[in-house]
Amino acid sequence: MHKIIIFGVILFAFNLSCIAGNQKSYAEMTAFFDRSKDVVKYQSLYDQLTKKLNLPEKTVADQTCAAVEKLKKSKIQESYLNIMEGMAAISGPPKYAEALALYITLRNKGCSHSESIVDINDMWTKLIELKK
Repeated sequence: MHKIIIFGVILFAFNLSCIAGNQKSYAEMTAFFDRSKDVVKYQSLYDQLTKKLNLPEKTVADQTCAAVEKLKKSKIQESYLNIMEGMAAISGPPKYAEALALYITLRNKGCSHSESIVDINDMWTKLIELKK
């Protein structure tokens, strides 16, 4: 909960800094939360996800932040980077919020990060095959 509030405060500050001309990107903010300096990697993931899912960066940032917080409440630590890389690796365009909800559910049931991503990808692939 605290990180969501902090993220909201940072987003508010981000909006104010845009007006002042000191714009910080969502990639910069997310890298900051992960204590990383590789902003380019984060920006690349935002670019991939926004293009693939047709979502604004703010939505990806907000939903990823919410997922990290839900995992923390379950005492599961996962970086923004790992979650976004995992979501980018899923073939097909499931809704981001739904994929994250599935990811959180699988992690809470004891699956590792890698197992969760593979399982989501498999479920999505099977669903597409059933629809054909």
